[in-house]
Amino acid sequence: MILNEGKVIESAELLVSGIQHTIKKETQPQTLDEMEKVFIQQSLQQNQGNVSNTARALGLTRTALYRRMKRHGL
Repeated sequence: MILNEGKVIESAELLVSGIQHTIKKETQPQTLDEMEKVFIQQSLQQNQGNVSNTARALGLTRTALYRRMKRHGL
């Protein structure tokens, strides 16, 4: 993000663990909280709902991931 030359960071520019995440334009999140929710949903989907693997992939503890999931209603 720091190296981005523009003022807007596009979702296609975000990379995590070498996996590029893209979001359809019509559902593109507008806030950091919305982006976090979508990102967690996508990560859970990629890990077939396994919270331990999702937390590990996101660099979080399971407890931290559960807190964020609760905050986002997941």
